Amino acid sequence: SNPFVGITGDDEIWAYGLRNAWRCSFDSATGDLWIGDVGQNVWEEIDYQPASSVGGENYGWRCYEGAHNFNTAGCPPIGDTVLPITEFSHSGGNCSVTGGVVYRGCQAPDWRGTYFYADFCSNNIWALRQSGGVVTFQDEISADIAPAVGSITGISSFGQDNDGNIYICDLFGGEIFRMVVDHKVADWNNDGLIDIFDILGFVGDFSAGAPETDVNGDGFIDIFDVLTFLDWFSNTCD
Repeated sequence: SNPFVGITGDDEIWAYGLRNAWRCSFDSATGDLWIGDVGQNVWEEIDYQPASSVGGENYGWRCYEGAHNFNTAGCPPIGDTVLPITEFSHSGGNCSVTGGVVYRGCQAPDWRGTYFYADFCSNNIWALRQSGGVVTFQDEISADIAPAVGSITGISSFGQDNDGNIYICDLFGGEIFRMVVDHKVADWNNDGLIDIFDILGFVGDFSAGAPETDVNGDGFIDIFDVLTFLDWFSNTCD
């Protein structure tokens, strides 16, 4: 239930301190809430609320913009607010965050658990992973997922289907793009099927010490690469 039930004027409030939440989503696997909150002058932010939250968070606005002072008159210390899990400035053409979604599909095991979000003006797209509310990976990946034809401009929203595939809404182009991988990572022989021949092919290349069998990218060809490939194989859609 809402944390302020019974308090006059606050009965329907779950959390405070959001300026202009633009696209919120729940992680379909964990129930965690992700919020893109548009800033005023300089800072855009992504707020993260774990599924275990009982509500009542104060995300800082109007006192703080992102993790930075804005108008602190009569405000609590910044340590008493919930800071964004990540933020970015208006440099480089950025202007307005578009909150995204967490990938839970099976076509791209390496993406699973990754949150994707964007900026409306620059069309930059980022990938982020977290553990316990702490960012463990973050990168700007726009070039990596650019469409083969045309471009994505004015990213206004992200969507997701029942299979966990992610869609990007292009407002200015009037198009919807689906994020896909170049090939299924477990389809080792690239024949379009995920079957025993992929395992045999990987094992053969692994035994020969083929560089491409360093599938976890740690610089070593070892049992951990085998375990990574088997995880791909068992968790990838056919």
